[in-house]
Amino acid sequence: MKEVLTPDQVADLAVIHKICDELKADLVVIGATSLLLSIGDLGRFTRDVDLTVALDNSTSSPA
Repeated sequence: MKEVLTPDQVADLAVIHKICDELKADLVVIGATSLLLSIGDLGRFTRDVDLTVALDNSTSSPA
């Protein structure tokens, strides 16, 4: 399969992933890129990468 992410996108994701690790947050790739990575070619593709960051504050004290 053709490479899904460009080298610049991989580098950017590595930086964002490191920041998320420091914050103990989960980084999740969503959208068309996620489908392409998990299912394969669907006949259409965009070059953008959509992300979401999951934060859990359940261990925080109430305000």
